[in-house]
Amino acid sequence: MTLCFMGLRPRGRAVASLSVFCALGFIMAPAPVLAADNAVSEGAAHVKNGPEPVKGTHTLRLEELWRAGDDEDMVFGCIVSATRDAQGNIFLLDAQLSQVQAFSPEGEYLKTLSREGEGPGEIRRADGLLFMPDSTLGAVHFMTGSVVCFDRDNVPGRTIAFGGERTSGGMHSLRSLRNRGGVLVGCAGLLEISDGGTARRTEYLGRFTPEGKEIARYLEHTTENPLGRPSFNEKASYFPSRGGWAVGPDGTVYAAAARDKYEVCVFDPDGKLVRIIEREFSPRKRTHEEKDQVVEGVVMLINGERVRPEATVEDYPPCILDLWVDDRGMLYVRHANSAEAQPDGVMYTLDVFDPKGNYVAEAAIACEGDPTDDELFYLGDDIMVLSRGRRSSWIGMFGGADKEGGSPSSEAVCYRIPPLPW
Repeated sequence: MTLCFMGLRPRGRAVASLSVFCALGFIMAPAPVLAADNAVSEGAAHVKNGPEPVKGTHTLRLEELWRAGDDEDMVFGCIVSATRDAQGNIFLLDAQLSQVQAFSPEGEYLKTLSREGEGPGEIRRADGLLFMPDSTLGAVHFMTGSVVCFDRDNVPGRTIAFGGERTSGGMHSLRSLRNRGGVLVGCAGLLEISDGGTARRTEYLGRFTPEGKEIARYLEHTTENPLGRPSFNEKASYFPSRGGWAVGPDGTVYAAAARDKYEVCVFDPDGKLVRIIEREFSPRKRTHEEKDQVVEGVVMLINGERVRPEATVEDYPPCILDLWVDDRGMLYVRHANSAEAQPDGVMYTLDVFDPKGNYVAEAAIACEGDPTDDELFYLGDDIMVLSRGRRSSWIGMFGGADKEGGSPSSEAVCYRIPPLPW
């Protein structure tokens, strides 16, 4: 029997806090712990910030450059990831149609890369896209713990297995992977089932070689549980698998290790904890509707059939939802209250910290996006891409109610970020 839990990455008002994971039974997970010895954390600097930024709130009005998918000439299914090359060309990963669409900096359609399948250079429901250190495109496959590579001319490349040697008793996964300046960091996992029916699962955030070998570990949690009735516990399963970590321009790694604390752990590329950034923060309480949406976002596939497991959902969303770092080392944090009580035209706010961890500003991102359904991808200091209908498209892929039948109707909007005032 194979079980697969499907969940949504937290979007907008944090209606969900689930990650996609594959298991032979539900794993009760404690909070992530530092991969290094606890003594290392004692030498790390704690940067404590108050509730308000030093320089106040600044509105960043994004300038629309182009959009695609809003007419019959270009159809998307579910855009789940985006990346950009050195020439400014933008590549969009469509998880539903299992292909990558390439566009020029001006929005001209260039070509379609890859296709659905399991052969060289082919993908199936990939959920991450990046440029690998050798400049090939890599499509991240969670279920197999691998990256399928192909170049910009659509020539198939390697398929790279992450997380160590494959064994008959283990199932590897790769939730997310990022490359910045040749530093390759990803969130991976290993599930093992003992002869006695015990499931042992380890999730970890680590640094890898281009061949997929782990060379440093930042965070991890390991649990053992007997197989039983499938269920989901939101708090116990927390790990910053996708949005909760980022890589800086110098290879520094940032991670939201604790679900219920506004706390960002900062590691050097080799895995040493060097700083912990904190901010006074009180997350808002979820509405009943939002808790119901979390439950609706949990789907279990048992031998190909959809089953909804019993779910335990928290009254409060995770404090931190997304992190990214610009080319100057400024850290941007999207938190549980980012979409609350925003004026017309503002999608959400981001907290901005300088390289030393000081809370310097709040950035109000002004664009047409809906924080409950759309997702913004940060592609560098001057470009963002909005995936319209990201959440509903994802639910539709698995037969959910948000989009009947999962028919393609996504749209991509490319924005220019204005000059930053900090």
